[in-house]
Amino acid sequence: PYNRHMIKGKTQADVSAVMGCSQPQVSRWLSGRQKPRLDSLIQLAECLGMDPVELSKLLSLRRSLAKSIQE
Repeated sequence: PYNRHMIKGKTQADVSAVMGCSQPQVSRWLSGRQKPRLDSLIQLAECLGMDPVELSKLLSLRRSLAKSIQE
């Protein structure tokens, strides 16, 4: 079944446990509501098995979409 909290086979809780941050923080980054610091972006990308540049592009797109929805 679809779980909106699953990312590459991991839950936001899994990611937050590996990163040592809260699940709501991971949610804010992945939804585009908040931009992660560079060190967090790199760690998040490693955790998800993604290239940091590609993840940054994806998160930037999500931020743009979130902003356009709010307007």
